[in-house]
Amino acid sequence: MQSDPGIVPAVERHTGPAQEPPVVGYIGDSISEQNFVVPATTAFLTANASPAGSISAINRGASGRTTRSWLPSGVGSEAGLLSNAEAAFNAAGVTIVSIMLGTNDSKITENIDKASYKANLVTIIDHLFANVPTLRKVVLQYAASPTTTYSGNGDFANSPISGYTRVLQYHAAVEEILATSGYSGRVYGSSRSGYDLYAANPPLLPDGIHPVAGESASVLAHAWAQGISSALAETDL
Repeated sequence: MQSDPGIVPAVERHTGPAQEPPVVGYIGDSISEQNFVVPATTAFLTANASPAGSISAINRGASGRTTRSWLPSGVGSEAGLLSNAEAAFNAAGVTIVSIMLGTNDSKITENIDKASYKANLVTIIDHLFANVPTLRKVVLQYAASPTTTYSGNGDFANSPISGYTRVLQYHAAVEEILATSGYSGRVYGSSRSGYDLYAANPPLLPDGIHPVAGESASVLAHAWAQGISSALAETDL
């Protein structure tokens, strides 16, 4: 039976001793930067996953960026993306970082293959753990794929491997990272449920890729919150 995108299941509740509210940092592209999904995710987590109280969010989403953009070796306009985010995370005492990158990686102009995408993510994860002392967990969110109604879809559809196929390869790369023994208990995955709901209900994405306020953002926020909630439930924050 097709799920109703207006009904978002409850996130698994984090039970345990009273603690200071955790701080979640976000790394991503325009889907994060536009600041619809991050506040909605925070609302889900605050209501369902944190008996300690409100959860704080530090949103470092940057429009148009790729995993390559976020490497420590970034140059030009991309120089300092990661180090600046780490500085903000350190100042706020971030304990969990959520990463959603990959949509822009699949553009014709970028055409980052699966192996490079995976290697870039691993570099970013390792750098975060090495440079944010308060960090306990990283949550990898599955990259979004543009729909056929996206105004910039030509940037993706004509690539050597179509944007959608490439993004599915990125999803597989995330699964491989999650299966890495060295990341056990430190790196978590999330849910792809939001993308299924978007595919079945195109009006939820007015431009074909970016969630907007309300139900549109809530669909993806719930998927993000599932992974973050799992990390919260197993973290001594």
